[in-house]
Amino acid sequence: MPQRLKQVGLFLPPTPGYMSDVLAGVLEFATSAGDWVIEVCPSLAIAEATMGWWRPDGVLVNAGEDDWSPLIRRLGLPTVQVGGQPLEGVPRVVTDHHAIGRLAARHFIERGFRHFAFLGYANLNWSTERQRAFCDALAEAGFTCHDSGPFPTVHASTVAGELADWAARLPKPIGVFACHDRAAMLLGRACTSAGIDVPDDVAILGVDNNPVECNLTNPPLSSVMGSARRIGYQGSILLDALMRGGAVDGAAPQLDSPLRVAPAGVAVRGSTDIYATDDPDLLAALRFIKEHAGEPIEVRDVARAAIVTRRMLERKFSHILGRSPRQQILLAHIERAKELLIGTDLSMLEVALRSGFPSSSKFSTVFRRETSHAPMAFRRLYGQARK
Repeated sequence: MPQRLKQVGLFLPPTPGYMSDVLAGVLEFATSAGDWVIEVCPSLAIAEATMGWWRPDGVLVNAGEDDWSPLIRRLGLPTVQVGGQPLEGVPRVVTDHHAIGRLAARHFIERGFRHFAFLGYANLNWSTERQRAFCDALAEAGFTCHDSGPFPTVHASTVAGELADWAARLPKPIGVFACHDRAAMLLGRACTSAGIDVPDDVAILGVDNNPVECNLTNPPLSSVMGSARRIGYQGSILLDALMRGGAVDGAAPQLDSPLRVAPAGVAVRGSTDIYATDDPDLLAALRFIKEHAGEPIEVRDVARAAIVTRRMLERKFSHILGRSPRQQILLAHIERAKELLIGTDLSMLEVALRSGFPSSSKFSTVFRRETSHAPMAFRRLYGQARK
């Protein structure tokens, strides 16, 4: 008997960047499912016209500026939101802005910074959520965040004036977390116009890992690898379950609590590729760990490379960075593994060996403990986050 195909409406705008990545996640699921037939409706007007002659089994929607509520209510179909303004009674899969802000704070703290600032938009909820989480994570570690840039919007006209003046007034060295890559790019240009060195004076971190914006500054921008592709994939899993009349993992979706998708990590480029310390022994140790992240190094190897005793090395790590040399080594191994999982098709054994782990089983155990994902699941969810 022929397989019954599911008709799925994608009410998604064709904008580049975020929505392109969401769509990539949807298409990945559709390919693996094998029974989805997709009709893309890039605007509310097109969706309303299309619904006059075609009725899908379910809908994925990103509700932008238009009011999608009347159409969604009228259709009465299984529906899942993948971002956009909340629609009453519709389960949502969204970016975890809280996790993004905390990840940004950890990124700078791990690099030894003691001064921090946020650049974002005062009138956008997602920006203020990221700022709040960033500042809260800093406070938990005993630091404070300087006031955010006083800009209702950040655009090209602010680069040589207000934005450059703001950057010049910041204490140095400082780590600045920008709410997204465009704001980070404009800050990078502002620093160039003001003669401020990046990353020695101002280290800059954006969000979304947009290849164009991250590479339009010198040095290129580090960026939090966004979760858009995984949002599309997870949203598709949820919609498929709803169309089957079932639940996900044995539970009904929560309408008042969206599924929040965390970022994959940070794509480190020149704008934050620095350690904010002038201690030569610590710098030598950190440089050695970074250069040998793919090898099974031990603390004694690091101490030997830095030409200090192990006891002195551990004391400096604890006092300046707040962690041990062993923790730094593990962090380097995990970050190298993430890079290989995201950017290559290497086998799990090859990823393990090239990340300093003795076996794929040891690698899998440690990676799952540190990231809450099995290596294969991490690759599946974030593999196309590479830019």
